[in-house]
Amino acid sequence: MKLKIIALILTGLLSTHVSAQKPEWTGKGKPTKEQLAAHKAAMKDKVGEKREDLEKEVADGRNKAKENSDQHAAKGKDKLNQKKNQVADKQSELKDAAEKVKKDKSDKLKGIDKQQQKKSQQVQNDLDKGSEKAIDAKQANKKKWWKFWE
Repeated sequence: MKLKIIALILTGLLSTHVSAQKPEWTGKGKPTKEQLAAHKAAMKDKVGEKREDLEKEVADGRNKAKENSDQHAAKGKDKLNQKKNQVADKQSELKDAAEKVKKDKSDKLKGIDKQQQKKSQQVQNDLDKGSEKAIDAKQANKKKWWKFWE
């Protein structure tokens, strides 16, 4: 029963393709030379019209693009001048800030020099403390970090 139903459905689907109408050009054979020439002429006319339309569109597009580029160029020049002015302002600000930093560094260097002097005195004071044996022991244990072989 199931097989009969499936067979009926498949034949129904396939029969629609078989009963379809044939295209007009089937069964007529090859076209004549006159028909081919007429077809070629019709295609050339059709292509020629499309080509002319495309050429007009391209020309219009070029004109619009040229106008737009001129407008954008003017806007771009204005923006470029603004950016140049902004860069010049930033450079002057940076120069002022650099001078200020140099002044601050010179003040800090004086403080660093003082700290270095205190440290060197502190090391000397540490070495002077204690007996000679202790000083000799400190000197013996004191190695430079770059001398690995001693």
